[in-house]
Amino acid sequence: MKINIWNKNRGKMLVNHKTILNKISTYKGYIAIWGLSSVTKEFFNKYRSFVNTIDCIIDNDINLQGQNFKDKPIISFEDSLQKKDLLIILFGNHILEIVSQMKDKKFVNFLIDYEHSKNYFQKNLVIEIDYVYYDRVIKFCDSVVEYCKKNALECHIKPYKYSNWPTHETKEYVFNKIVAVDINPPKNTLIFSTHTIGESNPQIFRWKIGYLDKTITFDDRGYSGWSSLADNPDVICDKNYKKFIVEKTFKKLEKKYISKNISKYEQENNPFIFPEKFIFFPLQIFQDTVMLQSNFEPLILFKTVVEILNEKGIPLVVKRHPLCTDKLLEDLLIKYVNENKIFLFNGSIHDAISKASTIYVINSGVGFEALMHLKPVVSFGKSDYMSVTRHIINLEQIEENPWYILDEEEKDKIKLFLHYFINEKCIDLSNKKDIRKKIASFVVNYVNKEYYENK
Repeated sequence: MKINIWNKNRGKMLVNHKTILNKISTYKGYIAIWGLSSVTKEFFNKYRSFVNTIDCIIDNDINLQGQNFKDKPIISFEDSLQKKDLLIILFGNHILEIVSQMKDKKFVNFLIDYEHSKNYFQKNLVIEIDYVYYDRVIKFCDSVVEYCKKNALECHIKPYKYSNWPTHETKEYVFNKIVAVDINPPKNTLIFSTHTIGESNPQIFRWKIGYLDKTITFDDRGYSGWSSLADNPDVICDKNYKKFIVEKTFKKLEKKYISKNISKYEQENNPFIFPEKFIFFPLQIFQDTVMLQSNFEPLILFKTVVEILNEKGIPLVVKRHPLCTDKLLEDLLIKYVNENKIFLFNGSIHDAISKASTIYVINSGVGFEALMHLKPVVSFGKSDYMSVTRHIINLEQIEENPWYILDEEEKDKIKLFLHYFINEKCIDLSNKKDIRKKIASFVVNYVNKEYYENK
């Protein structure tokens, strides 16, 4: 008997429905669909144009073997192995049983449509999630739980509460006890971990509240300056996106957030007379863990910037973080206002960004929003978007030139970054399809490597 172990797919075998259709339409060998199930019949009825590219149907039912369906012969698996360059497509139920049957024969050239299949996970697969009881992200947490229920996966829910920098604690304490939490999942356990950093691990999905309203961001190494993008921004250029696609994403962002004055926090439209030409410095919560990635002590940085710009006669508009409760900072801001060193603003973040000449941030989400305005951003700390900013590591750089002006090439680079980030590092929580797609992709990638991949 001839056993076909050739695998043109070589790699992922659990794939989405779109990949299945593309493979069927381009494959040059012999294509078989396994099982005359209701899903198979639905496929034949829905995709009539693909019928001619399917060569046969495989079924273990000996009563069906020898018959035809839609002019396609129904044959046994044993008989299918005689076919040259055989590719088997699977969808429906009992996937694990079928895969086991193929592996017994060392046949590996198959694809599973996970969007139209059930029972393709190992029975001992466990999902754990840091469950955040917070309106902005609870939809994501619920979607993970729903995914587990739908696929009969064991799900462990761990209530999570965000932690800021405890008073009087050191940087080392914050890093080791809050940020770099040691996560070492056992085999067949996947973790949706929020607000943590660490080495890339296919069993850990690291996520946090996003820069934009109703979004979360995710990265295999962590968030902000710990993100893989902070150290390897060149990955964006490897994608070769078409310019019109990038431009389309940029216009969507402009329409969805800027035109509608939508930000992560509710925006007030308070009357405010801006200086003619000014620098805008939206402040962060100095106890936020991302301050570990600041190149300077935050409060000292702010004081120094105020003095530098004041000496140069450059107007500085400052906005306090809406969740900031620091009394020391509040008193300092009032002092600077009384000394005419700053303008204190409490209105729409988009209003201030649109009118500013340059935006200063450490690694604030406002810096990301400023990029959507194509505004020049000066950053004083590491972040996932710092590659499209003027990154300051020495304050003499500000002494020499406090402004930053973008040329057309830099604007195109920002648009490219935004397109990559929105599509590869962000989940739109108002889009159920996007949520399900990203969750499934993470789980399926692990299962592919551990169970299905041809090694």
